[in-house]
Amino acid sequence: MSGPGTPSKADLVEVDTGELLCNADTARPGLFWFNAALTIALLTALVLEVAPAPVLFMGAFAIGFLVNFPKPSQQKERLAAHAPTLLSVITMILAAGVLTGVLTGTGMIEAMADSLVNVIPSALDGHFGPVIAFIALPAQFFLSSDAYYFGAVPVLGEVASQHGMTALETASAAVLGGPIHALSPLVPTVLLIAGLTRVDLGEMLRVNLKWALAVSLVAIAATFAFGIVPI
Repeated sequence: MSGPGTPSKADLVEVDTGELLCNADTARPGLFWFNAALTIALLTALVLEVAPAPVLFMGAFAIGFLVNFPKPSQQKERLAAHAPTLLSVITMILAAGVLTGVLTGTGMIEAMADSLVNVIPSALDGHFGPVIAFIALPAQFFLSSDAYYFGAVPVLGEVASQHGMTALETASAAVLGGPIHALSPLVPTVLLIAGLTRVDLGEMLRVNLKWALAVSLVAIAATFAFGIVPI
């Protein structure tokens, strides 16, 4: 079938599917099923809590790395290629650990929690789950991931414990603003997507923020309805 706008055979370009791979030198199509089985085994072990998560991840990485890149020269090349990203992530984790350690060790978290408790109306005693959930909506938009999870959440967790909430319930309520956080200008991927698609960031927020808010509200309602977080 042909018509206006339909490309002719002369316009078609034959594409080598091998060129579509991100990096043909590191692709391992022959090990697809092995890698899939290793991934499934890792996820199963994580769910069953066979061992601590760091041990499982390091073990799976070691097995997959040795099987996919058996030569030392290949291993060295792969480590060198990913070292900058790994170092930045490790530095961030260490810095976050120092931050939370200082806040906890100096008693700053407890002091901030006590101050926050004093401004919360007594009528909300025993109903702190909704408070955290609705604090999470603007907080996850206006705060970066590190500032929110390593700075604000520990304070909220300390306050929540004084209101009878467990750590799991606090964490469940604190992540309910996730859909809104995914549109925060403080998230690097949002800026990357806006740049790659050449979409104005303000326009993207105007169109999508209301839907993200709706998803968050549905998640909050479902969380309370199923008793994951006490009302």
